[in-house]
Amino acid sequence: MLRGQLLRAGLAMNLIAIRAETESMAREAGGLLLSGAAATNREVTTKSSVMDVVTETDKASERLIVSRITAAFPDDGILGEEGTSRPGSTGRRWIIDPLDGTANFVRGRGTSVVSIGVEIDGQFAVGSVYDPFRDELFSAATGTGAFRNGQRLPNRPAELPLDRACVGLVGGYASWARTERAAVASELLLRAGDMRYSGSAALDLCHVAAGRLDASYGNGCWVWDLAAGAVIAREAGCIVGGTTAGSEPTGDRMLAATPGLMPALRALVQESLASLDR
Repeated sequence: MLRGQLLRAGLAMNLIAIRAETESMAREAGGLLLSGAAATNREVTTKSSVMDVVTETDKASERLIVSRITAAFPDDGILGEEGTSRPGSTGRRWIIDPLDGTANFVRGRGTSVVSIGVEIDGQFAVGSVYDPFRDELFSAATGTGAFRNGQRLPNRPAELPLDRACVGLVGGYASWARTERAAVASELLLRAGDMRYSGSAALDLCHVAAGRLDASYGNGCWVWDLAAGAVIAREAGCIVGGTTAGSEPTGDRMLAATPGLMPALRALVQESLASLDR
């Protein structure tokens, strides 16, 4: 039994050390976001659609993070939104969104973040999300709690009815995702207490963890949108999953909520999606 306790303690210490690395990287990359936001001329190109944009700041942020991972963890895998992809041999994979909320960024809205998650043996295990515009760093490692600027976040209350909940909505630009999101949004407007649309899935997950949102529904996203924020929300006592009980979140569909709210949110999403098939 003592050996098992020591092994768990050793794993926790290792995760805390990795969390500290993600925090440092996210803060440094956040400086690039602030510099890019202050620039008068931004080169903006498109990816999957005219609204799916990328800037030189996205690319510079990813280069910085990748260079630091490569120096400190040369055998780890890496997956980045802006094209970095390499296998690893350690069971760890770093999942990077160097600038989540680029559409906000190019409009000067100040609602963009750096998101760095670490997947271990296929499970989201460590994550940091840094909002440089508010100087807020959210971070977590599995089994060690969630933090904002070094202060532990309290666990979210278990019970909250849907008609008192503030729910976030976020997602991609594919036509199927827009159609599904419209169906969910119409039900939320009628049945939830209130609704918000941030333009950043990573930030939504952190705000669920911190109590600024009570739940969030995302679709048409990518793994780099979720990897860090999912750990942070879970370590704050929230549930992060898919559209069926016990399922994992995916880029296609992600739900995050306080425990007592999740059944009602999941039912609402299921009903909304079913209505599209009728």
